Amino acid sequence: MKEKNNCLLLFQTRRSYLMEELTEELNKTAAQVEALFNVFVGKNILRYKNNKYQLRKNLTIGKINIIKRDSYLGFVDDIAVDKRKLKTALDGDIVLIERKKAFNYPYFASVVEVLKRNKEEYLCEVKKVKNKTFLVVKEELRLPIKVNNYDNHLDGDIVKVKVVNYYKNYLEAEIVSYVGHVTDPDIEILMIIASHDFPLKDSPEALKEADNLSDLIETEGRLVLKEDDIITIDGADAKDLDDAISLKKAAGFYYLNIHIADVSHYVRAGSELDKSAFNKATSAYLADRVIPMLPRRLANDLCSLTENKARYGFSLLIKLSEDAKIVDYQIKETVIVVKKRLTYQEVNDFFANKGRLSPQYEKMLTNMKELSEKLSVLRKRAGMIEFKSKEYQYLLNDKNEIIEIKLKKSGASEKIIENFMILANEIVGSHFFNLSLPAIYRVHEKPDLEKINNLFLELNKLKIKTPRINHLTPLALQSFLEEVKDHPLSDYINDLLLKSMAKAKYSEINKGHYGLALNNYSHFTAPIRRYSDLFLHRLIKELILYPRELNKKINHYQTILKAICQQASLMEVKAETISREVDKYMVTKYMQNFLNEEFEGVITGMIKSGIFVTVKDGIEGFIPFRLLNSYYSFDEKTLTAINETTKKTYQLSNRISVKLVEVNVSLRQITFVLVDK
Repeated sequence: MKEKNNCLLLFQTRRSYLMEELTEELNKTAAQVEALFNVFVGKNILRYKNNKYQLRKNLTIGKINIIKRDSYLGFVDDIAVDKRKLKTALDGDIVLIERKKAFNYPYFASVVEVLKRNKEEYLCEVKKVKNKTFLVVKEELRLPIKVNNYDNHLDGDIVKVKVVNYYKNYLEAEIVSYVGHVTDPDIEILMIIASHDFPLKDSPEALKEADNLSDLIETEGRLVLKEDDIITIDGADAKDLDDAISLKKAAGFYYLNIHIADVSHYVRAGSELDKSAFNKATSAYLADRVIPMLPRRLANDLCSLTENKARYGFSLLIKLSEDAKIVDYQIKETVIVVKKRLTYQEVNDFFANKGRLSPQYEKMLTNMKELSEKLSVLRKRAGMIEFKSKEYQYLLNDKNEIIEIKLKKSGASEKIIENFMILANEIVGSHFFNLSLPAIYRVHEKPDLEKINNLFLELNKLKIKTPRINHLTPLALQSFLEEVKDHPLSDYINDLLLKSMAKAKYSEINKGHYGLALNNYSHFTAPIRRYSDLFLHRLIKELILYPRELNKKINHYQTILKAICQQASLMEVKAETISREVDKYMVTKYMQNFLNEEFEGVITGMIKSGIFVTVKDGIEGFIPFRLLNSYYSFDEKTLTAINETTKKTYQLSNRISVKLVEVNVSLRQITFVLVDK
């Protein structure tokens, strides 16, 4: 069934296929393809014409959007699906539908078959009323879920279930895990984590391995750098310190050493620790907690580059010219001792003459800032795109509730670490590429020109001059951002352009990094929190430092790298999504404290149903036109709204006064109304 559905999914774009195209796409013989696809022809799903298989004209394959009106109604693109003929389709499923003409709609359709499920697992609350036990699904779902065995779960338990059978009137499922209880103070956050299937805990076997690791540091075969003035610069509350730096300037050269925790010394291929790290593939940094990729024994202790503790390191020893060009470098296994732990704030205070440090660190930091600024100039010339990013820090009370939101400020210290880590990642990526060895690359592909063109057309409506679409280099985009930096819509333009970019991901194929304007780029500098970096360290040891049986190793890694990259990319997206959703939950909960209060805000978006407004601390809410006293007309071309009574016009970047009238924590919605002043 799955194979058959995957074959039909090829026709979602309505393209037709020659026999040889299908044999290549499906990795099957012509006879196998013919036997399989003749079944579709016999069922009047496909037709075979001019040596090509194509979807019949009255059929469409697409994602179904199911909305609740009097009862549930489905849409695939602009085609309405009869609510009586949804079969077992659920919102977001990929379905095959048959279209028929209708009186009051371009088409009315029925579901022929569900080809791919949007999701198979759901969060539910166990309810016990008198002698009955049943489940309440914790999201909008048009069919109820039933299970046969509740495994002694209590009333109020939150469980994850997996659907095993789909019926027209209900779904049959089995309970696969316990999430928590509705009375748990952090149950909403636990539900967010569980809904994205992100592992919250390490396996018992991995924890046991971690506990049995020795803390003895052996120096044999390693370069010992215990006497260097090595420092870490990180956040004040950071515990997983995986990068450290030192710098000397002599005879017109910079000697920059970048030291990264050697996690691969402890996490060996095939071990329980390795399996657990692969499953998570990244640490997740949430507003109220960190879910570490590695057990805390490793993340916060053995691997963390703690002050005055000997640690295993992977060090890049880099020689740079006076104008910050790479002259030479070495990659070494080392033993290092961090002499001083510094925070971003301490270093920024020193640069601003607000604090003093020991003379040797002041001199080194001054040289680091000098080198960092030179690297910034080189990157800017190359066309590195610098998007403005606003990050917020949440100050929590002992109940994990937000009591204050602060905008994170970034200064010279953050830029030093950013520039040095980019340099290290570029060197390692280039090293692998130049040796033609298997590697994990951090790739950022060119933006989709159609997306960018649509964005530019919108900006042109606002009388904003944009670059030529057929000469869209990173340098051109960076120059454009420079030109609009003082425009009232600068933040809006920045955000829209960022959303139009491709998502950076991991790949075994080097496609370059568009945003950084680099041909070769990897992730090498954060092995405590990223599996991609940990695995790259393993590749350095296996293929570069100890290249015994090299061809055999190359063949092995070529077969597994794609799966490693896919897992790393997938879990990164999950961690980012969880982080955003936790932020939304905590912010909406925080805003409950300000109901009926007035705020000053800025219009940051507009649609035909209302206005998006950003108020203090970057908190975004919505002003529905339906809640306002007057009628508002919306001009999609100019992105303006007009009060038809007063003729007052509202447009992007306008400052407005608003009143908070509703906060829905469950839906993460913050609702304002306009206040006339």
